[in-house]
Amino acid sequence: MSEAGGTGEEAGVAVEQESGARPGLRQLGLRGAFWMAIGQGGSQGFRLAGNLVLTRPGFLDPLSFGLMLIVKALMGAFEAFSDIGIAASIVQHPDGEAPRFRDTAWTFQVLRGLLLYAVLYLAARPIAAFYDAPALEDLLPIAGLGLVLAGLASPALQLRKRRLDMRSLAWIDLCAEGVAFVVMVVHALVSPTVWSLVYGFVAGIATRTLLSHLCFPDCRPRLGLERTAALAILGFGAWIVLNTPLGFLADQLDRLALGKLFEGQKELLGVYQIAIVFGGIPYLVLVKLGAGIAFPAFSKAKNEGRDLGRVFDGVRLPIYTIGGLALAGIIATGGQVVTVLYDARWHDAGWMVALVALGQWFRVASIPAANYLFALGEPKWLVVANAAKILGYLAFVPLGYVSWGLVGALGGFALGEAAGFASYAVALRLRGIRDLWPELGLLLLLLATGGLGRLLADLLAGAGWHPVAGFALCAPAVLLAWAPVLRRALLHLRGRAPA
Repeated sequence: MSEAGGTGEEAGVAVEQESGARPGLRQLGLRGAFWMAIGQGGSQGFRLAGNLVLTRPGFLDPLSFGLMLIVKALMGAFEAFSDIGIAASIVQHPDGEAPRFRDTAWTFQVLRGLLLYAVLYLAARPIAAFYDAPALEDLLPIAGLGLVLAGLASPALQLRKRRLDMRSLAWIDLCAEGVAFVVMVVHALVSPTVWSLVYGFVAGIATRTLLSHLCFPDCRPRLGLERTAALAILGFGAWIVLNTPLGFLADQLDRLALGKLFEGQKELLGVYQIAIVFGGIPYLVLVKLGAGIAFPAFSKAKNEGRDLGRVFDGVRLPIYTIGGLALAGIIATGGQVVTVLYDARWHDAGWMVALVALGQWFRVASIPAANYLFALGEPKWLVVANAAKILGYLAFVPLGYVSWGLVGALGGFALGEAAGFASYAVALRLRGIRDLWPELGLLLLLLATGGLGRLLADLLAGAGWHPVAGFALCAPAVLLAWAPVLRRALLHLRGRAPA
């Protein structure tokens, strides 16, 4: 299921824990959120380090990164369009701990992985022809082994999510990312080709699957299908079947579309990948934290009959502030960071990252809304929002590309994200939350601080300032402008916000 809004397997954890009304739930949720932040932060650190090392002269070229971006997007598409909520059902269902249930889920998972690989193997040649990239015919069958390996992962991973034991999952993810990093770098030292990325990708998945069995020997799955469990899994996944493909398209359509638009310029897609890495970090971290904190808070308030509107206000401001401050900083200083960390081949990512970060704001703003609506038992709004986002892409991206080229296309993707958030805004108003001034106000603050910071950075660069010096001036200026909002958000977290 898509991560949009942070609802999915992580949300299922909250549902299970809230329904049990167990003592210390707040402490468990905060502890789980802490370990999720550790896992996400470490994973993003390894990925960023990999990008920095492998983009050095003498290692990989932009074409390699562009091809790998297409490979990952296609594999994500195959997974999304076949998702029936297998993993989430272990987390959510009352019988998720029962051996018969998890064995049935694991059997479905193994069969799905094998089927996906068979389809991907057969589709490799036509896909390579469609993208006019012959290398994909060889890359996809090898990278696709990750689908089989992921299907073999132990259901113990989902049981840990069910119990809010995020510590063990964080360490497994860190180990997997670490192995992937080492394999990529070592292979690139010997043979600097796109295969370094492919082998590292597969090695990371293999490590996670292996550790899932070695670290939890008390949960050894067996192949087998039990009728009641199978029906429960398929029934739970009914709405996921509709939402997951839409969520995937909403999250990955930019990669797939640009991969086609850049025929003959796949290296430009590799540069775009660098912009995604920087511009997407705030959302990737906050969407996990939203699932670990926001959803339990909404669910608990609903079960206890408290004012959900007040809880929503208490949750959204910290998320908006952290995300807005980070994205404003990326817009203002992203060009300087790229100039310092990468050689001239990658410098176009500096201006791309500003448009990517702008679109990411609407994703960040959707996190509280999506979790709130999911807590109310209305997942249909996730479907509506993803559909609106896709329609926005289809309307604005071609228009922007024809009018202003790549700049217009990236602007079109940002407008598509805005259309998705507009759907959530409508849903919130229908549920009685009519005050959307925080969203509008912080968007204006983001545009002002990010835009002025970017202008200042460009002026300093034009005057001959070193990028590091420009960063040292622009970054504190953005932080200072956000200081009053940041203070209020911290008061919300401590429960001392003014009325």
